Amino acid sequence: MPVHPHAVYKRFVRICRRADLPRIAFHDLRHTCATLLREAGVNVEVVSAMLGHSDIRVTLAVYSHVQPGMLEGAADAMAKVLAG
Repeated sequence: MPVHPHAVYKRFVRICRRADLPRIAFHDLRHTCATLLREAGVNVEVVSAMLGHSDIRVTLAVYSHVQPGMLEGAADAMAKVLAG
């Protein structure tokens, strides 16, 4: 059975209010999900597929910003390569 988008949003607002969370746009959940997956090291092709992007370039253009910890991970990976 189809669900009306406004009903989903109203429910989301109620959940945030009960949890004493700041009000954010529902679409921000998508951005948060993609960012957390990338921070966890999930391959960008997998994230792109989960988001339903037709091309990985879309995912990279929107979600390729560097988060704290990602630079350190890259530096550690390079150190292992050079050491070994």
